[in-house]
Amino acid sequence: MKDRIQNGVLQAPNEGISDILPLAECPELTKIDVSGNKLASLSFLSNTNVKTVKAGKNAITRIDAAMPSLIFLDVSENPLKELDIDGGSSPHLSALIAPRCESIADIPKCINNISTFKELGTLVLKGLNLSGQDLTPLCQLKTLKKLSLSNCELTIVPWGRKVHKLSNLTELRLSGNHLDTLGRFLSGCASLKVFDAGSNQLTETVLADIKDLRHLTHLTLQGNPFDSTVPENRTKILEACRGKLKYLDNTYATEDFKQRLEEKRERGNALRNPPKPSKIPNMLVAPDAVPVKRFKGNREHTVLINVIKPIHEDPELEEADAANMFTITKPANGSSSDSKDSGITRWTSNSSNTKKEDTALDFLLKRPKLE
Repeated sequence: MKDRIQNGVLQAPNEGISDILPLAECPELTKIDVSGNKLASLSFLSNTNVKTVKAGKNAITRIDAAMPSLIFLDVSENPLKELDIDGGSSPHLSALIAPRCESIADIPKCINNISTFKELGTLVLKGLNLSGQDLTPLCQLKTLKKLSLSNCELTIVPWGRKVHKLSNLTELRLSGNHLDTLGRFLSGCASLKVFDAGSNQLTETVLADIKDLRHLTHLTLQGNPFDSTVPENRTKILEACRGKLKYLDNTYATEDFKQRLEEKRERGNALRNPPKPSKIPNMLVAPDAVPVKRFKGNREHTVLINVIKPIHEDPELEEADAANMFTITKPANGSSSDSKDSGITRWTSNSSNTKKEDTALDFLLKRPKLE
């Protein structure tokens, strides 16, 4: 495996791997993806500098590894017997993804170990049976921003009076449980922006629970006895959220917000994809060339510049363009006016659109638009 590490990354998903030799002698390793294999543990990562570990859909029963630099850990859909990792072995862990790990037996120990991560920002325990469990220790996670406890067989919100400590929580997912009330615990989640409580047993009393969520923009309540798809109930929800809700049940909360969002997207697309300029008509270089004097230092030399005339298939367009195109002619007295400041002999134009004196090069670069 050591020879497969490239730029600090080891990619080995879905290869049927059942064992890996210790990688402690690979200090350059910072990210590893071994998801979809047959690994029983992550002991091969002990004492490494790995920061990101993706090990979902394996046969892992124990993590059994001290990873002091670990930041992101995904052990989803594994037959874990215990979550033998804590803030002592991985003090910088900021994201723990462990959905559908139903085999964990000692839930209180699991919760206590999780509560020791002082920098944890994202926690996903979807599918873990937490019925009747005390989740109060999770309130010690002051840095927690995203929490998913969907399909955890919850009948009540088990935080007690310490919920106010989750003041940094911005996303909470409790769908697929058996909640018939939320109590007043949401009042402690002042920063909550995304709240999913779909497919529970919530009634109209939920309106009193969400009215204090001043920053709430995404709300899901579908699948409850209080049917949020009923127009009357939908209006009540929007009023409870004081008109700040943007998405309700994964759709636009209001038509006004939908229209404003579409207009914003159109403006963004216009900036990213500006209209392409019109095609320049076919050009033909005339056989006659104009002599132009240049000065390099004190030495004078003459160069020839071709006059370019547009050719159109449509005679009317050709005639209109010919009447407005810039042509290079000598002054009426037949002599040229040398300018050593610019180093280029200047010529005047017979076009009425040009009121100032231009150089021959200017004429070539400044083609007039057809009227």
